[in-house]
Amino acid sequence: TPVEHLLPGPVAAAYFHEEFCSLDETNESPYPPITVVAAHEGQVARATEFRKVLQKLSGEDIPMAFISKSRQHGHQKEYEPVLVGDVKGRKCIIVDDIVNTG
Repeated sequence: TPVEHLLPGPVAAAYFHEEFCSLDETNESPYPPITVVAAHEGQVARATEFRKVLQKLSGEDIPMAFISKSRQHGHQKEYEPVLVGDVKGRKCIIVDDIVNTG
């Protein structure tokens, strides 16, 4: 039986594109200032792909940021997250591979 691996990123990008376009009442750029944010270093590739699709759909240049979860020692459970990128005054779409809190 053939199997096709479906990725949720393009579907999610299309959803956000439709949502942003439905906000537009002026026929100018429908997008508010947004930034795609990778939840951690391991999600940068997934966030980049999401961003590429959203940019293609919108024709907008969409910046990207990520949260660094570096630990001083590899065995530490606690870390100090550091945001890398500019998100001030922007709506952020956080890309991660799992949602376990709402």
